Amino acid sequence: MSLRGFIRCGHLPTLISSFLYFDVHFMIWILIGALGVYIDQDFGLFLPF
Repeated sequence: MSLRGFIRCGHLPTLISSFLYFDVHFMIWILIGALGVYIDQDFGLFLPF
């Protein structure tokens, strides 16, 4: 397959929506990870063993 054929075989709206989906969910994952300590304190999620 040539490079020109490879570029034309994709669907641009699908590519853009999948990129935005990944980007938004990655940002949410990072924010939850950074705020995990505070979420733990607010909801009392720490379970001592």
